Amino acid sequence: GISCFSVGNGEDLLLYSVHTWESDEIFARRLRDGEAGPPVSLGEGSEPTYSSTGHLLYRPEWMGSALWAVEFSIEETAIEGEPFVVAQNAASATVSADGTLVYVDSPFTGTMGLEWLDQNGRPVGSIGKPQPWIVGPHLSPSGDQVLVTAGTGRDLDLWIHETSRPVMRRLTFDDEEETGAVWNPSGDSVLVSTRDSTDLRLISLEGGRASRVIHSDGEATLIIPEGWSRDGRYILVRRRVSEARSGSSGGGASAAPSSVPSKRDARGERGARGLEVGYLARQGDDEAFEYRQFSPAGPFMVDDLELSPDGRHVAYQSNEAGAPDIYVSTFPEGDRRWQVTTGGGRLPRWSPEGDYLYFLNEQSLMAVSVDTSDGLALGVPRELFSRDRFWSTRRYSAYDVGPAGRFVLPTTLGGTGRQHLRVALHWAAAFGEP
Repeated sequence: GISCFSVGNGEDLLLYSVHTWESDEIFARRLRDGEAGPPVSLGEGSEPTYSSTGHLLYRPEWMGSALWAVEFSIEETAIEGEPFVVAQNAASATVSADGTLVYVDSPFTGTMGLEWLDQNGRPVGSIGKPQPWIVGPHLSPSGDQVLVTAGTGRDLDLWIHETSRPVMRRLTFDDEEETGAVWNPSGDSVLVSTRDSTDLRLISLEGGRASRVIHSDGEATLIIPEGWSRDGRYILVRRRVSEARSGSSGGGASAAPSSVPSKRDARGERGARGLEVGYLARQGDDEAFEYRQFSPAGPFMVDDLELSPDGRHVAYQSNEAGAPDIYVSTFPEGDRRWQVTTGGGRLPRWSPEGDYLYFLNEQSLMAVSVDTSDGLALGVPRELFSRDRFWSTRRYSAYDVGPAGRFVLPTTLGGTGRQHLRVALHWAAAFGEP
């Protein structure tokens, strides 16, 4: 979230938040004559906005549902006093010149479920059971279960929903924040990474909480599994390494994707390099994996990587042309690359048969035919259907693709899914504030 307002004497104050894998943090910068002053950290939070009542309004977490306020000194560019809750269910708050507060209902509250949709976007069945919040659906290799991230705020865990009956079960129970999760080829376990560890843990569906580490990365500060090839040979990953180590292992081809460059971060300090793309290669018939680099961290953002069913290609989104578009590279060689879209695209997903590649363009689900009989031939993107909202965030997918041209989508239950506009008058006085 970003907001900017005049503080007098030809000076403006810019408020903004930065969301990373590690935290959500609010910053302020003074602007004068086109020049920006140094960033000042105001603490953890997101979506900051200033109120003429002398308060900073914000959400403590980007996936939180509550709106908070705290006294804020423009002169000192500093927080004063103790924060307090203004609304338990709010998002996208804005304040008028007289202090009138306007916001919408938070999308991170309410009851959600999983639905089967056909090629025309019509519901053709429900999956599992309702939950408070569901994102990132991933069908198991056999299609009989769906792995999701569910919960409220940052109290999120991994859950399994069955596709044939209204049953769900919890897969993770701890306070660690999962940064990635993919099915193993047999569909009896899930490979999980967490924010505070560079271990990749394999959690058995039969063992509940029991898990074992199949790979530990001593060079990375973050590692995220993106997919596991059906033959079990490769695990596609992204990882963050320090500048001293980045680019030191493996060798990526020039056609392969590249991600965020080294640059100054929001604090104005020299930041770590972005996420490089790599893969773990199984060594022989044992369970040992060796890391190999697919492409180093580079000047563009690469996200939402998806291995093709035959393991010969990887689809991904990249902003190298400005807006995010969809690309496909050979895998694991990375020696050839195709641009799928030129008008924007995100969240690519292969059909289970490998004959279609799907992606989102704005709020429309698009399809591209794929022919791999002689290399790779791609058709012209066509729209299948649109929705008012595809429930996704930067870290979680909005949908997955099932057999016979069906799709799994999280959806809001018990209503249209539209957010209500709320207006609050004299809200600061109601909390005993000046």
